[in-house]
Amino acid sequence: MTYISSPVAFLSSKEQMARPILFSIPFRATFRLMLYELMTIIFFLLTASAGYSQTVQYADLVKGGKLPYGKNVTLTGKLSDLKCGAIPLTNLLTTTEILASYLGQTNPATIGSISGDTWSVPLGPLPADNAINLTLKVTGKIAATKQTAIVNDLMNSDAFERELEAFVVVTTDQGPAVVNQEAEQLLSNITAPNGALTTILQQEVPCVTVTDVTNAALVGLRANLIDFIDLSSRLNDLTNPALGIRGLKPGMLPGDLYQLIVTRRDELKTSPSGLQPAADTALDKFKGAYEKVLSIFQTDVVAQLSAGVQMQTNTVTSDFAKYAGFDVGAIDIPKINELRQFLIVNIYPFGPVDLDTNNVALVDWRSRFSLALGASVGDLSSNSKSSIKGNSAFIYGVGYRLNKYFRLSFGGAVYRDASTNKLLNEAFVGPSVDITALPGLKQIFASATGKSNSTTSNDQSAQDQQSHPTPAQAANKNSQTN
Repeated sequence: MTYISSPVAFLSSKEQMARPILFSIPFRATFRLMLYELMTIIFFLLTASAGYSQTVQYADLVKGGKLPYGKNVTLTGKLSDLKCGAIPLTNLLTTTEILASYLGQTNPATIGSISGDTWSVPLGPLPADNAINLTLKVTGKIAATKQTAIVNDLMNSDAFERELEAFVVVTTDQGPAVVNQEAEQLLSNITAPNGALTTILQQEVPCVTVTDVTNAALVGLRANLIDFIDLSSRLNDLTNPALGIRGLKPGMLPGDLYQLIVTRRDELKTSPSGLQPAADTALDKFKGAYEKVLSIFQTDVVAQLSAGVQMQTNTVTSDFAKYAGFDVGAIDIPKINELRQFLIVNIYPFGPVDLDTNNVALVDWRSRFSLALGASVGDLSSNSKSSIKGNSAFIYGVGYRLNKYFRLSFGGAVYRDASTNKLLNEAFVGPSVDITALPGLKQIFASATGKSNSTTSNDQSAQDQQSHPTPAQAANKNSQTN
C-alpha cells in the first residue's frame, strides 16, 4: 500500500525514518479526509449565523444604498432624515405614524414604530438582487410652528371667507344636525384638492396634504360656531356709517382689517362727525373676536387635521452574500508543462461576501480573497502522456476574485509522479469561473440573510408630481414623491 507522510513526505528518507510511524497515513485515506474536512467546514459556514444586521438606515438608502435581503428586513432612521426636497418633515409635521409598502408586496403595508426622534418599520422578507419600489406614508399633525402662518393665510383667503360666511348664514339658529352637516361640508370644501386650505398648505408646507378630516376637527369647528358668528357681527359693526371710520374698503377681508388695526390704526381715524370712543370700542371688539377665532381655528381645527406625505424610493436589494463558491477552470503547472482542468471550492474566511463586486475596491482583499481546495481531474495540454499518475491531483491555495464571475487562483498541486511514483508538490496558477454566481445557482453556499451596501442611485423629492432631484447617480433611480 502507498503512503503519504503529510509534511514528512517532503523530507529526506533518513529524516522520514526518524519520524514516528503514526504520521504515516494512506494517500487515498488522506485525500478522503481532506474532502471530509472541506465539506465539514462548508457545512459549518452554511449553518452558522450570517452575523450581518438586517437593518438598513434610510439616510444610507436615499444616498444610494441597497436594502439587505432576507426574512426580517427593517428600515430605520431619524425623523429628520425624512425630507420634502431639502426641508426636513420635522419642520412641517409632528409625525404620529409611518407605514411602509413596496410594489408586489404580498402582505399588507406594515406600521412602523416611533421613539423620540427615531423611527423604524419592518419590511418583512425581501428577495435578493431584486428591484424594490418602496413607499413610505408619513402622517401626523401640522407642526405648531406652521399653524399660525396657515391660519393667518386662511383668514386672508377670499375662498375661505366665502366658505365661512356661508357656514355662518346657513347654521344661524339651526339645530345640531344642520350645524354638524355644514361643519363637515366646510372642512371638506377647504381640504379638497383645490380648496382654500389645500392651496395654502402647498405654499406653507410643501409636500403635505390633509389626509383625513378628523372628528376632533369637526367638533372644534362645531363647538365654536358662536365665535365665528360673533366675528361676522363685529365686522358688520365697523361698516356702520355712524362710527365714521375711515380707511375701510368694501369687501375687506377680516385678516387684512386685523393687520390694519394692529399696524396702522391711525389710518382708521374717524371723521369729525364720527363717534371716536364708539369707533375705538368697535375696533377693539373686532380685534378681540378675530384673535379668538384665529386661536380656535389653529388649536381646535387645523391642529386636529391629519396631514401626511407619501415618499417613494426606487432601489434594489443586495445580491446574495456567499460563504463559498464552486469554480471550474484551467490551471497551468509550469514544472511539468501541463495545462489541466480543475474543480475547486473557494471559501471566504472572513465571512460571507456579496456576489456583486461593482462597489468593492480591488485592494479590498477581505472581500476578494478566498481559500481554495479542490482537485484536477483532466489534462488539457497536448502531451501524449500526463506526468500525473492516475490523472488526479489535489490542489490547494488562494483565490482572488476579479469580478462577480471570474477568479484567479494560485497554489500547489499534490500528485503522484507517473514515472517514479513519488509524491510531488508543484506550484500552479490559473483562471476559473464561479458557476455558483450564475443565475439559478446563486443560492448555493449563500447566506440566508444579506447586508445593506452601497450602489449607484438617484434620490428625488416631489410635490403634486413635481420633483426636486438630488445629484444623479448612474444605475438606479430613487424618488421621494408626495
